[in-house]
Amino acid sequence: MHFLAERLRSQLHAMGEWPLRRPVLLSISGGRDSVALLHAMLEVGIRPVLFHSNYLLRGEDSNMDAQLVAELASQHDLVLESIMVPKDWKEELHRQGLNLQDAARRFRYDALHELSAPGGRYASAIVATAHHAMDQAETVLLALLKGRNIKRLSGLQSNLELWRPWLEVMPSELEAYAQAKAMRYRHDASNDSSAYDRNYLRIHLAPLFQARFPGWIQSCLRASRHIQESQNLVAEFSKTMLEPYVDRIQDPCWGKVVRLRQGSSELEYGSAYAGNLWRSMGANYSQENSLEHAWELPVGKMLYCGKGQVFRQRNALCYFENVPSEVQWLQKSKGSELQGKATDDSSENRVAWKAAQRTVWQAYVKIGHQFTLQNESEPASDWGFWVEQGWHLRPWEAGDRFTLSQGHRKLVSDLLQENRVERPFKDTWPVICHHGRVVGCPLPSRPNGWEMSEDGALRWEWKAYVNYVMNE
Repeated sequence: MHFLAERLRSQLHAMGEWPLRRPVLLSISGGRDSVALLHAMLEVGIRPVLFHSNYLLRGEDSNMDAQLVAELASQHDLVLESIMVPKDWKEELHRQGLNLQDAARRFRYDALHELSAPGGRYASAIVATAHHAMDQAETVLLALLKGRNIKRLSGLQSNLELWRPWLEVMPSELEAYAQAKAMRYRHDASNDSSAYDRNYLRIHLAPLFQARFPGWIQSCLRASRHIQESQNLVAEFSKTMLEPYVDRIQDPCWGKVVRLRQGSSELEYGSAYAGNLWRSMGANYSQENSLEHAWELPVGKMLYCGKGQVFRQRNALCYFENVPSEVQWLQKSKGSELQGKATDDSSENRVAWKAAQRTVWQAYVKIGHQFTLQNESEPASDWGFWVEQGWHLRPWEAGDRFTLSQGHRKLVSDLLQENRVERPFKDTWPVICHHGRVVGCPLPSRPNGWEMSEDGALRWEWKAYVNYVMNE
């Protein structure tokens, strides 16, 4: 057995995955490195599912890559998952000014994640790619030259989520293996272009480094390992230090919600701990730099972080993974401004106000799942029906209150505070009115925090004027 094939078995054994009990999903382009990985897997007895993505970026060459992969799958009787980008994909990226290579990489990894995620076609599969030592060295060096954060400086990582068995294998070793096995593989002509930074480094700079510093690739590999170890240690220490200051709320409507209380900013190295937190939320280099000044923001202001946003609260920073499109207007408008539209004589403004009401109503229909006002004969989403009956939805205002079951008059602001409704939603949270009188407010049921039903839906309850909703 070739030593490269033996390396695969040794790595899986070290990770506790040998003998294999899970499928392996191999991302294969048709190039030398991924074809060599396929042959090494077959040699050690691994029969992977092949995954190929055709980006249509090189005309007929792209189709020939896909054809070779299909032939390899047929030759070795392997399952092939092949995807192709839309035909106008490249033009759309150009219009948006996006980087083709980055977009292609995201497209590929998103598809791999979908296939291997719980509920996917190959749930819990080990995803494997053929990145080698030169790829690792280039990644570390480019991150250093571009001033990236410590996560990028640590380079590519190999683990059970994304297995990269070639990371310490030199390209020359892969070339010798390909020749020994007389492998058929494709050459990507785009790798010969200096237009991309990685290609420029490989074509023009790497030969200079090799002449002056022959061990530069191994040096980058050692630096990567040391940075990864340091990063993991700091990340674990950050979790311990921030634990008393972080609240995590899982909410199927808004995704992950994380609150970082202001007391954490007084910790020694508090900004470094917070940086690790934001990186774990997906913050990139520029976002992480902006978030260093998050405590200086006025209350209610927002910064982007990964796929979500961090909002400055009075005594905390709150990260929302996903803000539903139906309530985007709540972040941008104040209740008084919207209320002004309701009384404006302009037909255009009246239409805008009604549209805003309809949007919020539908948002709470969606969030509440079964949002009714004690009238089972009419669908909750029929906004027009309720308007005709005198019902009205508007953002709450200072001084708004209604009567609870014991006759107690309750301020809406106190109710929202008690139920931990977070900004940006708190500022313009809707209340339900009947003929202009505040009679109810939709709130998440939280006797012990966010309460979930068995199917993962958020339970809702009404705080309303006693018997008013039922009687009306």
